[in-house]
Amino acid sequence: MKYFDQYSSDNFDVNHLLPREPFYVRLIDEASLVRYYDKIKDLTSKTTDVFISLPSELFELDSVANLLMTLDLKGLIPQFKYHPTKWNHVVGFGDFNSGDRDIINQFLGIKNRYGEKFLFGFEIKILSDMRILASTISGLYFSGAEIGVLDSPSELDPEMIKKLTDVFRYLKIRNVKKINIYFPFWFTSSLKYNLKTLNTFSGIEQVHIDLSNKCTHSCVFCGLYGPDFIEDHKKRSGGVISDFAKKMMSQEANAEKVREIIKALPWTVKSIQFGGLGDPLMHKSAVDLIVFARERGFYVEILSNMEYLAEEDLLRLNSVGGNHFHDLHFVANVSGGDSKTYIATRPRQNERVFEKIKYNLSKLASLRSEATGRGVFFTVMCVVNKYNYDKLEKLVDFSIEVGAGRLWFKPMEVHLNLHKDLLIKDAPQLESLSNSLRSAISRADSMGLKIFEREVCEKIIEDIGKST
Repeated sequence: MKYFDQYSSDNFDVNHLLPREPFYVRLIDEASLVRYYDKIKDLTSKTTDVFISLPSELFELDSVANLLMTLDLKGLIPQFKYHPTKWNHVVGFGDFNSGDRDIINQFLGIKNRYGEKFLFGFEIKILSDMRILASTISGLYFSGAEIGVLDSPSELDPEMIKKLTDVFRYLKIRNVKKINIYFPFWFTSSLKYNLKTLNTFSGIEQVHIDLSNKCTHSCVFCGLYGPDFIEDHKKRSGGVISDFAKKMMSQEANAEKVREIIKALPWTVKSIQFGGLGDPLMHKSAVDLIVFARERGFYVEILSNMEYLAEEDLLRLNSVGGNHFHDLHFVANVSGGDSKTYIATRPRQNERVFEKIKYNLSKLASLRSEATGRGVFFTVMCVVNKYNYDKLEKLVDFSIEVGAGRLWFKPMEVHLNLHKDLLIKDAPQLESLSNSLRSAISRADSMGLKIFEREVCEKIIEDIGKST
């Protein structure tokens, strides 16, 4: 979610927006709408998901309505002021659950006036007296509000946090479900407030989606396609791969279902990671889904062996890349800095596959714009095991050659007892691992290559030193 908040800034930056990236425009008055009209119109040409937030009374003006109806907006967000003491005084505590009917009626009037063209939400400034805040939000929700922003005039003290916690509990009891409620996007403390007030309506920040269990590789450390696993499984299944295992290996997500999930994610979600028990790029719609997620403004990370991308895929991915490392980021499971080591960790692969992966990674790096830095970024990952532990420096050279942003020496996870044979155990091997890690880190430092989770590598070196 990107935003422009005129209350706190005059910097209306609409550069580098993606086609469906949400953008929240928060304005003060009618003059501001006129002043920023051209910029908002330009904004709607860059993204389909533009939301306008204005003081609620402005939506009732013909002049404002005429301007808003000419803009291709996604949603309208009236800013309300609620008056709990006023309403309780008028109707008495017997109608406490009615909420602030003035706000709800005004919201319905705005919704009826602007018709079905827009998605509707609300902003409410939080007061210390929250006696009818929950019932007001509930009334707005059942009147058609899909988004809510609770704007606090100051830091939330413990008493206000307690009251807001009760507000969210009330909403659950009243069966308010399909609504996204946020503290302002322009507050750095919003995530903290979501956690402290138990605001489960705000959604999550990161989502992992398994796209495919299919894979053509044979990583020795894999718990599904590893050669040792396959052989052990056949022994237990009469010399063949069982129907259950075949079904597991062939499973992949329904592409339309994945699109629906991505469209339904709340604004709090910043990143989507695509993975699977196999390789997500084996999914026939993988690139389409990555592009779709990027066009909606999400950071996207993909865990892959990087073999399956065609030339046109590389170009499409580059077109939806970003300026920042995590905008569109691949974790490339390579585990060998030369073809011999690579093939040792994947017995069914060959030098042609190794060269294809080198090409794909190098191409993505070369497509990245030198002028703006926009494009696809990637981390080269090495799962450290008995086939590569003494050749880690070669991964540094490989990473530099293909243009990696960083290198990750990942300790191997033991999925099965069979994998224990891949661990580095005896003293000479451990000492060799320590020396190899130390040399790789030193070479990476000299080449300006970042080591991801460097502290883990340094701790391994330290522990080996103590044990030997």
